[in-house]
Amino acid sequence: MHSGEIICSKDDVRVIDCTVCGYRHLLPVPDKEFIASFYKKQYFVTTQDDYYEKQLADNDYLNFCFSEYLAEIGRHVGSGARSLLDIGCGSGLFLKYCHDAGWEVTGVEPSLSGISDFARQHGITIHEQEFDHRLFAGKRFSVVTLNNVLEHVIEPQSVCREIYDHLLEEGGILQVKVPNDFSPLQTMLQESRNFRPYWISHPDHINYFDRESLLRLVGKAGFTFIGGTVTFPLEMYLMMGLNYVEEPAVGKSIHSQRVNFEYVFRDAEKLDLKRDLYARFFELGIGRELIAYFKK
Repeated sequence: MHSGEIICSKDDVRVIDCTVCGYRHLLPVPDKEFIASFYKKQYFVTTQDDYYEKQLADNDYLNFCFSEYLAEIGRHVGSGARSLLDIGCGSGLFLKYCHDAGWEVTGVEPSLSGISDFARQHGITIHEQEFDHRLFAGKRFSVVTLNNVLEHVIEPQSVCREIYDHLLEEGGILQVKVPNDFSPLQTMLQESRNFRPYWISHPDHINYFDRESLLRLVGKAGFTFIGGTVTFPLEMYLMMGLNYVEEPAVGKSIHSQRVNFEYVFRDAEKLDLKRDLYARFFELGIGRELIAYFKK
């Protein structure tokens, strides 16, 4: 049973700040049959029909991001830890990057619709099905990643608990990335500029996390928070009058600006400064996506 304040409505659904779950989510919550059908038959076919092409076109920036993920993971795992499970791995580009860096990798993705051919061509195993820890027959991983997954699942608490109990080695690392929704900057835009809640994405996004609710959710599964970062706070562009929400051409332009901004840190060999800056953004709850690291 869910209970909490209705904080917004869109189409025929509401978003509540659920006092039972401890995070915001859709009401009614879609049932398992609907979600299974949506991801298996529709997600990459209809909502993301150019997903693969877009990723490959942005491959240099993706690899830059992947290198930062692995660098952060490497700060917390032992030198011998080299097994990684990516739940919700999409086409497998992150898995390929990790594989090329010497990791033993495995992926799970329920909505592939054929694009896993890329992974197979590179010797990467992706299980095309819903996540279930029993698939791995007791195998333990040194790292598990959940990149843009928890916003999509009906029971995110159960997913985190399964990972803690059945999939991670003792001392293993969990990386979680989710959209940062109902963030301070978004709230400011709503209150001072009459922005609608454009981040509500029904039906694929069921859950809406901010910093506090994400840390609370994963912490309840037994994990210890060890560090966080963010992706660039795109809401800053909206605050400056560049409305990428309603003007797609603006969105393409600001993505290039964001990439150039981050590449300056790389080219100046000041990535530690970027890391410190984005860690501070995380503490403030500012950033388009939250990336948090937890230890078992």
